[in-house]
Amino acid sequence: LSIDLDGFDPSFAPAVGTPVEQGIDPQDFCNFFTQNPVDQLLGIEIVEYNPHLDREGQTLALIPSLIKSTINHK
Repeated sequence: LSIDLDGFDPSFAPAVGTPVEQGIDPQDFCNFFTQNPVDQLLGIEIVEYNPHLDREGQTLALIPSLIKSTINHK
């Protein structure tokens, strides 16, 4: 699974190269995977994180919840 942080709303994930206004709400992303668990997930890739733009660590703090939500909840 590749999670492209550019697709998330920049009010939640500002530290990306190409922010997309009205992007995905991270809670909606997490809810989807909680309700639709993936049985055979082999790996997770997080892309487009730019630590130089993450002055308050907001985007970095979001990443663990995105990963946790994709793990099988059965």
